[in-house]
Amino acid sequence: MIKNKYIISIGLGLLSSTLFIGCGGSGGSSSNSNTKATISTKNQEVKIDKTASADNFKKVLNDYYNRHCIGIDLDAQFPLYEKINSTGSVEQKYLDLKKLGLIKLSDAKFDINKEYRKRGIINWSDDADKVKMINGKKIELTEKGKKIYKAFSKNEQRSYMKAKFCLANYEVIAVTNYTKPKDFMGMTLSRVNYTVKPTNVISFIDDITKIKSFNYFKDRTIQEVDKRADLVLTEMKGWMHSKEFKR
Repeated sequence: MIKNKYIISIGLGLLSSTLFIGCGGSGGSSSNSNTKATISTKNQEVKIDKTASADNFKKVLNDYYNRHCIGIDLDAQFPLYEKINSTGSVEQKYLDLKKLGLIKLSDAKFDINKEYRKRGIINWSDDADKVKMINGKKIELTEKGKKIYKAFSKNEQRSYMKAKFCLANYEVIAVTNYTKPKDFMGMTLSRVNYTVKPTNVISFIDDITKIKSFNYFKDRTIQEVDKRADLVLTEMKGWMHSKEFKR
């Protein structure tokens, strides 16, 4: 098992130039090298499907999209604190979210160094480990915001996103092609091409897309999109999206 997460991350990024060389999977066939297995746990037996097939990959990808919505990325979980700028206001994104009724702002005094640590922001100042109180704004969810807010656990968080306002989900409607499972840097991988359509679109999406900073969500929430993903074959969970594979 390769332990260096940076090497594996780079390796996954190189798949576009390696997985398709000499590989011949298709949406209508399945690999004979993978089978269904049963994993025994303390309380029950869980059937794990390791088959490389269009149907199984469609299920795996839909499970992934059920957990990961189309939405507005946030760099911290609520409640959070923001320092005010020279005009006495905060970042435009938060003003737009307030306009939509998703958050509320209030004057507050807070420890900026503590807030940096909470968000995982590197602070190189000499007093980074000290209490440093400044004037700013406390940002909280409204009842409307709570209905579409999704906070992620530390295991789910990506470096640039710790929470989201969910606007819709993707549903995989067709797997169009995939590569034959292949060993790559100690892992078995398959690259999958597929088509998704937006579902579960929130009722006030038009209000969101009218705002300049969020208007790019208009196409994302109405159009079918062709996508591709790298799936990793694991012993305990079968196939899973490479973004969820803990490296």
